[in-house]
Amino acid sequence: MYDFAPDQEQSVFKNANVAAEWTPLGNRSYTKKTLYTLPSFDYDLNREQIVGCPFGGAMALTREPNMLVLTTTVDKSIPSIRILTSSGTLLRSFEQPDKVVKLGWTITERLVCVLQNGIIEIYSALGELLGNYLISSEVSAQKVHSARISSTGDFVVIFTN
Repeated sequence: MYDFAPDQEQSVFKNANVAAEWTPLGNRSYTKKTLYTLPSFDYDLNREQIVGCPFGGAMALTREPNMLVLTTTVDKSIPSIRILTSSGTLLRSFEQPDKVVKLGWTITERLVCVLQNGIIEIYSALGELLGNYLISSEVSAQKVHSARISSTGDFVVIFTN
């Protein structure tokens, strides 16, 4: 039997609980610690187009363009983009004048947004508009069906009907 002072006994058992939380993995052990809890989302991620910024940066969300969504309020029918941190905290939310066809991040952490009317908008990682470009009047008249964005952001391939 060991004799411990009351404060020593608690510290020994405290360490025993910490050791019990380690899980063996091969010839090493690991433990999981909660760094933060994700905030509750008020939108369904299965119906969203989610694009992650390279190198563990922000995420951009918009409604999936080809999915029908039942809406109950007028606000949810307006096309919008939300930029979140990697932990899910909302950085910025802004509305779009037309349906968002494709989102993509460049390696320089710029958000490229292709709209159905043929406009390409470039945003910073914090959601500040850096520029917008109209592809051509022919593309604008035909409507953009889908698009592909290069990771460098040097070019965007547009597909019309």
